[in-house]
Amino acid sequence: MAEGEEEEEVEAESASAGSGEDADHGGANPWELNHNVVDGEEVEEGEEEEEEEEEEEEEEEEEEEEEEEEEEEEEEEEEEEEEEEEEEEEEEEEEEEEEEEEVEAESASDGSGEDADHGGANPWELNHNGVDGEEVEEGEEEEEEEEEEEEEEEEEEEEEEEEEEEEEERRRRRRRRRRRRRRRRRRRRRRTRRTRRTRRRTRRRTRRRTRRTRRRTRRTRRTRRRTRRTRRRRRRRRRRRRRRRRRRRRRRRRRRRRRRRRRRRRRRRRRRRRRRRRRRTRRRRRRRRRRRRRRRRTRRRRTRRKWRRRRRSRKRGGIRGELQFYPSFYAVLA
Repeated sequence: MAEGEEEEEVEAESASAGSGEDADHGGANPWELNHNVVDGEEVEEGEEEEEEEEEEEEEEEEEEEEEEEEEEEEEEEEEEEEEEEEEEEEEEEEEEEEEEEEVEAESASDGSGEDADHGGANPWELNHNGVDGEEVEEGEEEEEEEEEEEEEEEEEEEEEEEEEEEEEERRRRRRRRRRRRRRRRRRRRRRTRRTRRTRRRTRRRTRRRTRRTRRRTRRTRRTRRRTRRTRRRRRRRRRRRRRRRRRRRRRRRRRRRRRRRRRRRRRRRRRRRRRRRRRRTRRRRRRRRRRRRRRRRTRRRRTRRKWRRRRRSRKRGGIRGELQFYPSFYAVLA
């Protein structure tokens, strides 16, 4: 539908411009002519194209400068990152050396003094010969003490060996942990370096591709611009027409909505008024009915009371003992 409308518009424009085909253009196609008029002076197509080429070249130069600046910034960032990694490695090595020195100092401080708190003498070598005030022979006692000392020394040596083995195992574990950490760090660094290299390569490739595509597109831009101008004009016309139609439709819809709202409001008001009137009439009727019922009830009660009194008075022997009814009754009869 849109293409058919476009063709009809073009034909109508050509017919309105002149009687024959390509009227006022000497038989030439108007889209191929040079419609470059600036303050009443025609500009040649060659000059316009040269200006466009110069602008494109300037844009290319600016883009190349920006790319070079980006590359320099990337190189500087990579150098800074490498320096930071080296500093971190040095700090880690220093920390590991300090830990090893602390471990060695602790191991040396644990067994620094032999026969401490005994004045340099072995307490087991002293002669404590006092059993209930009797002296034991030195030979037998010395032999027993020597045997005990040997057993204790063997136990101490075994304990020391066990402690040394435990310390060695701890050191081995620490070394393994350090090696694992170093390996992990190296792997991470290698990965980061690989990723950086791949990023650089991809960036360079993308830049080359973009340059090639730009060169190719520049050739076709000039022809595309001409077609774009014609398409833009047609699009603008279509948009204007659509906007006008939409505005008309909106106005019509608004008017219809307003009319509907007014009608609805009037209907609601009428309904409310009718309801109010009906309610008022119903209330009045109810009140009247209630009043009538009350009056009837009161009358009936009064009449019933009268007749009850008269019946009672008859049974007792009349009023004042003589008359069966009230004197008003006899007055009516008379």
